Amino acid sequence: MIQESAPLAKHPVDELLPFWKNLLFGLQHVLVMYAGAVAVPIIIGQYIGLSKGDITLLIQLDLFTCGIATIIQSMGLGKHIGIRLPVMLGVTFTAIIPICLIGKELGLPYVFGAVLVSAVFVILIAPFFSRIVSLLPPSVTGSVITVIGLSIMPAVVKWIAGGEGRPDFGEPVNFVVAFSVIIFITLITRFAKGLLSNISALLGLLLGCFFAFLIGKFDISGIAAESWISIPVPFHFGLPKFDISAILSMIVVNCVSMIESFGAFYAISEITGKIIGRKDITNGYRAEGLSMIIGSLFSSFPYTTFSENSGLVALSGIKSRFVLVAAGLILILLSVFQKVAFIIASIPNPVLGGASVIMFGLIAVIGIKTLAKIDFSKPENLLIPSVSIGLGVGVSAVPEIFKHFPESWRILFANGIVVGSLMAVLIYLFFHKWNSSSDTKG
Repeated sequence: MIQESAPLAKHPVDELLPFWKNLLFGLQHVLVMYAGAVAVPIIIGQYIGLSKGDITLLIQLDLFTCGIATIIQSMGLGKHIGIRLPVMLGVTFTAIIPICLIGKELGLPYVFGAVLVSAVFVILIAPFFSRIVSLLPPSVTGSVITVIGLSIMPAVVKWIAGGEGRPDFGEPVNFVVAFSVIIFITLITRFAKGLLSNISALLGLLLGCFFAFLIGKFDISGIAAESWISIPVPFHFGLPKFDISAILSMIVVNCVSMIESFGAFYAISEITGKIIGRKDITNGYRAEGLSMIIGSLFSSFPYTTFSENSGLVALSGIKSRFVLVAAGLILILLSVFQKVAFIIASIPNPVLGGASVIMFGLIAVIGIKTLAKIDFSKPENLLIPSVSIGLGVGVSAVPEIFKHFPESWRILFANGIVVGSLMAVLIYLFFHKWNSSSDTKG
């Protein structure tokens, strides 16, 4: 008699939560990533000299395509697109400098043309790139994850102080607001149980906003002038145009972004306990490439996996990828309902900074946890994290050290994540090749 085996239990990543929980946890992810999502179009629009109306439209289109990109990556499309993990995609900060230069000198249509061609490049190179990164050991992956968590801290500290360039930057009240959020999240995590503990970041943000409102730091004036509904349309800034130098610059940016995504993929794999392999990474890269194609058609920019949302998965303990699908749908709705988007965009920087300290700090902890698995008696395992983390964090803190370098070099090296990742890989390859040579001779 043949006994039927019991059905395998679903991995928490594939668990479908009730509708209202998906919605609530999805909203929490949106609030955590919102500042980073809107920062890029604001910076680019201001640099190029767009009107306030056009900048608002860039934000709207960015949210719309971020939502689509997140759904494609988390839910998957067919068998070969999407990593199917709880990750959220947003515009990569690595692209800011080249996009500003291309947009200023040639115009936005050339930006979207460069994004379109470089996106096709990402899809084509995905299997080869994933083969390289999937062979890297924990000494490299742990270093990259740690650098991702720590390298953003200089920017987070500026948020805590009020936001660089703002008139109230550094005022004591900003620190009070930021640390109130940290205290709220800590207290909720310590004393709350069940659902309340899972949404500690969301509750901390809401309480932080309420506190900021009471002391006059949460300003939503001007909301009356915003429309209720505005539907995103493709090619608002014109059809994509093509320039070889712009395309090459964007290809470099996307290669850098793929290194960032590699670290984020492994971080979320560690957090969720879902093992990923080379094919999963390839599918994740393909999803990013497809999302960039859609973004170029809707006048948006290159995408990467947002690390702060991985930190939120670790904090909340909610590992379902369908929560991120809900977050993607919320982003699409926010892109349509402008008044709601305006309110969320008005969340004070210190509130977001307070929450981000915890989110990115958790990413760094995941990297340290990965590094704890390696054998530190080997010289390479000491050098890889010490050099890559040291330089990665250092460059992030002082990116202007490369201001006299050619533009193409600045694109590569003014990003701490890139420097840290490249150093980790190069040192590993150096020791690996030396060991192979020694083995051959011996």
